[in-house]
Amino acid sequence: MTGCRNAIEQIYPYLDSEMGRWKATRVKWHLRRCQGCDGAYEFEAHLKSVIRDKGGGDEVPPELLDRLRALIHEEGTEGP
Repeated sequence: MTGCRNAIEQIYPYLDSEMGRWKATRVKWHLRRCQGCDGAYEFEAHLKSVIRDKGGGDEVPPELLDRLRALIHEEGTEGP
């Protein structure tokens, strides 16, 4: 894991346990040492929890998915 950018990119796979133990350990190590990335992790973990708790189960409303996709696309086209 080299730097914050990689750690931030791995937050959701880390939250969803979608990575191997070695990679998860590297992300966890970075989050413990970097307050900025840890803050981003805490925000995303809380957001995921709120969506899960308020969403009424595993089914996500299509409107929410559409809005999230639009925001992700907008974020990706803005550049660094």
